[in-house]
Amino acid sequence: MPERSSRSTLVDLVAFLAVLATGIFMVALRVTGTTFVMVAGALSTLYTAWTVSSRRQAPTKVSQTEAAVAPAPSVDQGR
Repeated sequence: MPERSSRSTLVDLVAFLAVLATGIFMVALRVTGTTFVMVAGALSTLYTAWTVSSRRQAPTKVSQTEAAVAPAPSVDQGR
């Protein structure tokens, strides 16, 4: 399992606290259950899209063992 950076852990914590604060605020406003579920689903979708796109942009490291196992490109072009 890849290690998570402390920055991504901090971002996850901030996102969790923001969602928690939104939920508390909505309960204080006495919103309906349907609205609560819709907002929770929207926040979940946004967070998923954000984390997936940030994982795609993050550079990946190739360890020495993975580089050693990977096949070398073929030089022979069918001559």
